[in-house]
Amino acid sequence: MTGAFERPGDPGPGRRPVTIIRNLERDGFTITGDLLKRPLRGHRADHPRANLLRHKSLIATRPVGCDEWIHTPAAADHVLAAFTQLRPLSHWLLKNVAQPR
Repeated sequence: MTGAFERPGDPGPGRRPVTIIRNLERDGFTITGDLLKRPLRGHRADHPRANLLRHKSLIATRPVGCDEWIHTPAAADHVLAAFTQLRPLSHWLLKNVAQPR
């Protein structure tokens, strides 16, 4: 997965997830995942996207709490709203990381 964040001579694809992740974090999501100790070989430790280049997996979570809405039909709307916010990240991952079947 780490190689998808940077392709030699093509800095474009790696910039988009930085913006997406920044927006998700601003909206209360936490980004975690399995990390390498350092970026992939061939990438400097001070690379602008060094943190992303360490990811072997990428997990975005946001607590939704257990307010009263959790027991109502509105719960589906709350969960759908979170999934909708994750759509840009999902699309980027599908385009740049997913293996074709």
